Amino acid sequence: RLVPTTKPHLAHPNHVFELNGEIWVTRFHQHDAICLTNPGPRIDIPAPRPHDGYVVGDRIYFTTVDGHVMIANAKTLKVEQAIDLNQMSENPGQVLGWCRGVLPVDERRVWVGFTRVRPTKFVENVAWIKHGGSRHRPSHIALYDLERKTCEQEIALEPHGIGVVFSLLPIPGAL
Repeated sequence: RLVPTTKPHLAHPNHVFELNGEIWVTRFHQHDAICLTNPGPRIDIPAPRPHDGYVVGDRIYFTTVDGHVMIANAKTLKVEQAIDLNQMSENPGQVLGWCRGVLPVDERRVWVGFTRVRPTKFVENVAWIKHGGSRHRPSHIALYDLERKTCEQEIALEPHGIGVVFSLLPIPGAL
């Protein structure tokens, strides 16, 4: 970098994905995903601060940093389902972390990646944390059953030297 920081961003792109041969990107501040190769199409994400977008069949799975999975219809470009992962936590008062990566396993289950919330001078980016005194979870990934509304498995990442999650990507042939 030739400058000490690039913040604040007017548009903070987070994740690039492909939909019907077109290149799309999620935008943090605009609460949407836009098509880069064919300007005009837009997916409004009715939750603050989207991060990842992952396409499986006719569904697009988005994460929002405050712990939601938003599922959009790939044909209509409309969000049809909003799932609050915070409600599936064993400790509802605890902040899950900065929710970023999503990797659908099938139509029911998704892996979601969380990074420990760190201090920042851009307090508006973490305003979704209601009570500063709540305990914050360490970085981890979790497997959610979206039909049963349960967290099926969690894997702590920090004991393995992984402190930050940006995205979750499939290993070819593993899913």
